[in-house]
Amino acid sequence: MSEKSYKIVQLQAENIKRLKAVNITPDGNIVEITGENGNGKSSLLDSIYWAFAGQKEIQSQPIRNGADKAKTEINLGGLTIRRTFNRQEDGTFTTAIVVETEEGARFQKPQDILNKMVGDLSFDPLEFTRKKPADQFDILKNFVPGFDFDAEARDRKKAFEARTDVNRRIRELKSQVAGISIPDGTPDDEIDVSALTDELQEVGQFNADIEARKGNRQRVSDEADRLDIEAKQLDDRAADLRRQADEVEAQAVEKRDLATKNRARIVEAGALPDPKDPSAVRTKIDEANVINGNVRQKKRMDALIAQAETLEAEAAYFSKAIDASDVRKSDAIAKAEMPVSGIGFGDGYVTLNGVPFEQASSAEQLRAAVGLTMAANPRLRVILIRDGSLLGTEAMRILAEMAVEHDFQVWLETVESDRPGAIIIEDGMVKDAEVLEAAE
Repeated sequence: MSEKSYKIVQLQAENIKRLKAVNITPDGNIVEITGENGNGKSSLLDSIYWAFAGQKEIQSQPIRNGADKAKTEINLGGLTIRRTFNRQEDGTFTTAIVVETEEGARFQKPQDILNKMVGDLSFDPLEFTRKKPADQFDILKNFVPGFDFDAEARDRKKAFEARTDVNRRIRELKSQVAGISIPDGTPDDEIDVSALTDELQEVGQFNADIEARKGNRQRVSDEADRLDIEAKQLDDRAADLRRQADEVEAQAVEKRDLATKNRARIVEAGALPDPKDPSAVRTKIDEANVINGNVRQKKRMDALIAQAETLEAEAAYFSKAIDASDVRKSDAIAKAEMPVSGIGFGDGYVTLNGVPFEQASSAEQLRAAVGLTMAANPRLRVILIRDGSLLGTEAMRILAEMAVEHDFQVWLETVESDRPGAIIIEDGMVKDAEVLEAAE
């Protein structure tokens, strides 16, 4: 059974949405279901889809108004699928599925059998052509097994955002570097201003010592002048006090000797040196401070450049990660066997013969979409098309040609078609045909 393919040999449906009862034995590869809107055409295609799909795919009100039960039964020529619906008192419904062989054997897990048989019966080729490029891309990803597009896209986005942030930081650092101006000849290391400060203190101390010595000498000189005055006063007194001349004269001699000694000390001390000019040292300190400021700016600029280079290396790493992601995706796509010749992947969109899918001709789009639908349903060779009225004569020709070529059965919903062989649905039944009575 694993290699066998299936088409619908007979369809019976009762009370499915707008349907009352239909019994259809399709003939040919194109089964056109037509009639006015609101008479049950879409309900008929739903009865096929719901026979195969799991319960989660069934709409909330599958049973026709006024009825309590509904069923859809499909004969696949070797297998029969029967799904029943029962309305509950609270307005909800229950459903049961039976899959049996022509010998009457039933499968214990019928939905598992159907899931293995059915690819994507909801894949409508016309709907695919009208989808947005991103949605078409998501559908086509299913044909590349073993490759997680979403995880790869998340990793690529993460690397791209990280690279964007790093590049922003690089621009900020380079902007800061550009705003720094450094004179030519600025050394790499700062001048030792503390040594110059010590030198300035030494100059100040030297000059202070000179001033102190100068003051001492002035005091000694003043003292000598005062002693001369006293000596003269004593001489004057000597004339008046001859009686004390010897004593006063001795005192005068002593004081003159002392004055002479003081003057001799001054002479022996020699001339005082000229005071040093502190402005030269202050100038050196000012110049050193300017140079040191430039050195600090130079070091800051070098650090910014180093940071920028590190970030550029980091950005390069993320660029490689992005490129690697693109390569992995390209390799996975290249290894995948696309079900339609010429179809492929762009950056978030589907391509057909090298151009975006939406830019291909209508005929090319239809052929590709039908081919994808057939590839999605390799065992159940049934395609459901709900907007068949949108197909022109050439599109219908292509569809019929492909259905015959690949041995597919296409159930096509149209509005008031007059093509030969079209099955007309009127008031929930096949027009001008006997119908089965709904089971009680």
